[in-house]
Amino acid sequence: GDMVVALRADRAPRTAAHFLEFALRGYLSERSAIYRIVSARNCERSPTIEVVQFGWRPHGEGDVPPLPPVAHESTADTGLVHRDGTLSLARLGPGTGTSAFFFCVGDQPALDAGGGRADDGLGFAAFGELVEGFDALRALHARAGTSEWLAEPLVVSGRVLRSA
Repeated sequence: GDMVVALRADRAPRTAAHFLEFALRGYLSERSAIYRIVSARNCERSPTIEVVQFGWRPHGEGDVPPLPPVAHESTADTGLVHRDGTLSLARLGPGTGTSAFFFCVGDQPALDAGGGRADDGLGFAAFGELVEGFDALRALHARAGTSEWLAEPLVVSGRVLRSA
């Protein structure tokens, strides 16, 4: 189903601009997929989270993300938190987020700065929120299996309806 997001460029300008550029360049329509669904029953590490992760997928070894990493915007600085429907940037370390994004299913304070999910304590960069399509998000999350990682990623088709 359709999902509509509102970006919080007022609070997380770098990350929101990064996602908008990602979408405007067509990367949500080309080579993007939902490839990870984390639920309480399959979460591989603590603290437990519940998210639906999506983004650009490499086709082969050496394939690099289409955009450079964006500087980390911590929830401690932006004041945004990981609530139900929050859109956030996935990352391995500060300033490494490029083309992987996730929606929170339910409130996920473990993903905020100091929340315990990021080893460095900086949390993840929340930068938007779902405004329409909660039923679609819940239906996707219900597809979680015994592994966080989907054996067959689900194709994403995204487009920008309006941009300020």
